[in-house]
Amino acid sequence: MSVNSDPLLSIKGLKTSFNTHDGIVNAVNGVDFDVLPGETLGLVGESGCGKSVTALSVLRLLNPAMTTIQGEMNFDGKNLLNLSQDEMRMMRGGTISMIFQEPMTSLNPILTIGEQIAESLRLHEKLDKKKAWKKAIHMLEMVQIPSPSIRVGQYPHKLSGGMRQRAMIAMALACNPRLIFADEPTTALDVTIQAQIIRLMEHLKKKSKTSIVLITHDLGVVAQMASRVVVMYAGKVVEEAPVVELFHDARHPYTKGLLKSIPVLNGDKNTRLNEIPGIVPNLLNMPKGCSFHPRCSQTMDICEKESPPMNHFKKNRRVSCWLASDNFTDQKGKQSHACT
Repeated sequence: MSVNSDPLLSIKGLKTSFNTHDGIVNAVNGVDFDVLPGETLGLVGESGCGKSVTALSVLRLLNPAMTTIQGEMNFDGKNLLNLSQDEMRMMRGGTISMIFQEPMTSLNPILTIGEQIAESLRLHEKLDKKKAWKKAIHMLEMVQIPSPSIRVGQYPHKLSGGMRQRAMIAMALACNPRLIFADEPTTALDVTIQAQIIRLMEHLKKKSKTSIVLITHDLGVVAQMASRVVVMYAGKVVEEAPVVELFHDARHPYTKGLLKSIPVLNGDKNTRLNEIPGIVPNLLNMPKGCSFHPRCSQTMDICEKESPPMNHFKKNRRVSCWLASDNFTDQKGKQSHACT
């Protein structure tokens, strides 16, 4: 974590559990990370690792009757868990926004795109109907949707997948938020549209100086957009590092497995892709010890008995793995054999 700037968002010991018919599901279990002003933080891991639940917990969009959230979520000095529902409602969409994973199901099918953008502007910026509609057109133009004055009056089903995603970005940026959670913003889009969305988000981030938490399993997108990466597995953070260091010197076996699973364009076409064996554990029946040990090729006896501690090194890196539980470097400053 950086020491050069106070974090915009600081999450400490976040625990989110769901009350189900089968028992308590600990979807997020003790997560800590900071988001600095103006940075893009990558939050990565397989489906079911708790990435989206972390974002929904911060925004308090989970049903309180079925969910328990504990810990601290300090945004600009305020613990979001201490805010009333009305205070949180004013925070969402205005100061903190979210680009949801599937715009077709996130957008309201019975309201036009313009009405959905204008609603947020009237609530948070107190614009009248005419000014809000005019700014909605401007936002669609900003995200490079063609014929914005026509599209603003259309319903979501009239737009292509790429346009709907751009409309979601326009909604998220409409009130100039200080923080955006982007949940799989390029999923289900073809490669050319993915590239356009990435360039668009980068351009808008630099223009508005907004912080972004990029939630994804696509490490290629992370490499292009993020400056720092937090890797989650089974509801916990297992590694954090600057993006360049993570790609060149990953320390956790799970992170290494994710990186090895990336297809190589100039690789041998007859070589099978690497894969991480097994699946993410059932959160109702978590393995004892390290949650990754049933899938890990470097498992030791202690991995099956005790959960590894979080080890910090280099001031901006950390990893939770028994292979790295002692010193990361020997007395000569070389990488220890256990971490190779």
